[in-house]
Amino acid sequence: RFQVDANVPIQLPDADLPIHPYVLGAWLGDGTSVSGCMTHHKDDIAHIDKIEGIGYSKGAVNVHKTTGAVRTNFLGLQSQLKAAGLLNNKHIPEAYFNSSVQQRLELLAGLIDTGYIYHKNGRVTFSNINRRLIDDVKRLVLSLGCRVTSCEYKPIMSTSGINGKNIVFQVSFNPGFEIPCALKRKQSVNIGPAIRRRGIVSIVK
Repeated sequence: RFQVDANVPIQLPDADLPIHPYVLGAWLGDGTSVSGCMTHHKDDIAHIDKIEGIGYSKGAVNVHKTTGAVRTNFLGLQSQLKAAGLLNNKHIPEAYFNSSVQQRLELLAGLIDTGYIYHKNGRVTFSNINRRLIDDVKRLVLSLGCRVTSCEYKPIMSTSGINGKNIVFQVSFNPGFEIPCALKRKQSVNIGPAIRRRGIVSIVK
């Protein structure tokens, strides 16, 4: 019966961040938890090029003999991750939640370049077995004014015949703004979902 306006992005000034937000997002999604390496398809290089353009130099590049997946190491990233307490501890540090809208959009772009977009309806999804990371991504998206849903899936067999062992958590949303993704197919489509007001469920003293 009672409603308030739809959510809006939290406006904050630029923050002094230890790792560029886009780089952090990409590493949180596809990075090796113990190093500054990122694994990607051989044809997905736009986000790697963007990271280089930001100022991170590539180190060793290895190609998996069976899958063809590429593992790219970025010089200096591991030491930054270690200093930030992120090695073997993937999460979004508090400073990033208190950064500007543009910085949070860059962080989200890095995550989405490792996620998935349904081009028919513009729905963005990010999946991971790390529940803390999923909760952090949900909080990040909420801070940008979006409506977010989250769910979890039981382990299943992959298309390559590998049995899953962990529950997969997923967060999804329809962005009402452009997200600066590097990969063309990850760039937002169908921008501008219907603006829905928020209903008051209960009022308690």
